[in-house]
Amino acid sequence: MKHRSLLLLVASLTIATAAPSFARDCPLAVGQWGYGPIGAIEVEGDLGLVASGAVLQVVDVSQPVTITVLGETELPGVIRSVAFITDRWALVAAGSGGLWLVSLADPAAPAAIDLGFEDPVMAVGVGAGAHHAYVVEDLLDPADPETRFTILDVNEPSSPGRLGSFEAEGSVQDMAIDGFTVYLAMADHALIEIDVGTPLWPSWRVHHPVSASDQGLPVRVQVCDGTIYLVTHAHGGFETNTSVHSLVPGSLSLNWTKSWMEVIRDIECAGDDLLLSGGWGMTVLDVSSSTPTKIGGLGVWPGPSTDIEVVDERIFLADGLAGLKTYNSSDLSDIEQIGILQPDEIYFCLLYTSPSP
Repeated sequence: MKHRSLLLLVASLTIATAAPSFARDCPLAVGQWGYGPIGAIEVEGDLGLVASGAVLQVVDVSQPVTITVLGETELPGVIRSVAFITDRWALVAAGSGGLWLVSLADPAAPAAIDLGFEDPVMAVGVGAGAHHAYVVEDLLDPADPETRFTILDVNEPSSPGRLGSFEAEGSVQDMAIDGFTVYLAMADHALIEIDVGTPLWPSWRVHHPVSASDQGLPVRVQVCDGTIYLVTHAHGGFETNTSVHSLVPGSLSLNWTKSWMEVIRDIECAGDDLLLSGGWGMTVLDVSSSTPTKIGGLGVWPGPSTDIEVVDERIFLADGLAGLKTYNSSDLSDIEQIGILQPDEIYFCLLYTSPSP
């Protein structure tokens, strides 16, 4: 009841002072309760990283049924993306809070190190390859959106060094890594293919235009055994047309028209199958032939389901307000939930003080 009362108080304060003409009378934020809905997740061995708002939780996933929080650290911004660079080091993109290196040497006390920025930017994505990590930053120019893509040398994970980088027009929605190729799904109706074989000089190799009228905006990209899968959203009124396209070979004949809460939010590979999360559920498609077939799925509540990871015979699903759920993936036609990590707190709370007269 204490938390509910605090939330109601914050809501009433916010509503009472929301009028722009009285901006000078608005309360000043002095702190925040960093927990939020479960978003980005990443699993490496027996450890998992769970983004709960601005809080990064380190969890033990060694037991399929029980997920245990070992430790956590709060960052200054909402976490957008996480990536292991070794089993004891991770990169975290914390939005306006910047890019962070997190030591997991002691999982009970993860230590966050601010990697800093040369310019005011927003860290929106991180990913890791064999010897390098990749960072996507929004350069925060609303009039002319631009993205900076940077390669980091992580051979010494405690002190990653910046190698090559380049800037591209538009905002990046997602990133996928396949060997020495990185794919960026751009909000300006394009998929960019980057050659990172020479880390000091990453080069824009191929630009795949995406038709706005036929396909919509790219939002997710994934590579499975050489096939690129691109998820697009085409908005129209209160409906959103969600599509999955394969660029090599052919194209998938899959188009859904769903409400904005039901569109695809992530895509993951599982052999000849694709797992799609979004809205209040998860769908499994057999893509072994040119015509995809739905072979399984499930509904979740309260949702929305966002990030998804497949490790060995387990599926890890970020189920928004409900927490992190695990499922048995040995039979994708009959998915069974086997565990859950429920967050203690799922909302952001700002603590306010009245401005001086």
